[in-house]
Amino acid sequence: MFYLPPPSPTPSDEAEDDEGFVRTVSLDAMMDAHQSRMNKAMDARIVPKSKMLIARGLPLDVSMPQLRALFGAYGPLRGTYLPRNMDPGADDYGVIKGYAHITFMWHEDAVRAFRALYGQFYLRGEYVELEFARQ
Repeated sequence: MFYLPPPSPTPSDEAEDDEGFVRTVSLDAMMDAHQSRMNKAMDARIVPKSKMLIARGLPLDVSMPQLRALFGAYGPLRGTYLPRNMDPGADDYGVIKGYAHITFMWHEDAVRAFRALYGQFYLRGEYVELEFARQ
């Protein structure tokens, strides 16, 4: 049987206080601080009474039913809009522009979807940025 001593704190786990003493910072405390910063960042981006989210950076082959299924899990949708390039002379005629407007029935559902997906929304390997529409 092997005995492994507990790992010594690494420099990233230590911090100096005002008197120059080194204190150990636990991983739980670091994660709590990170979560607190993320919550503050999310709260700053929520627009009061807005029911519409804008998803930017969508893959060009995403479909309307996929978006409805993904966002419909957070509440009933009023509508979705997936704009396409309608310039007949363009090479990418008919291809989506890479963003979508998702409108929920209630503001609370939009906030719930935003909180669940903010900063961690990937669709087919591409990061999708969410923001509230300024109405």
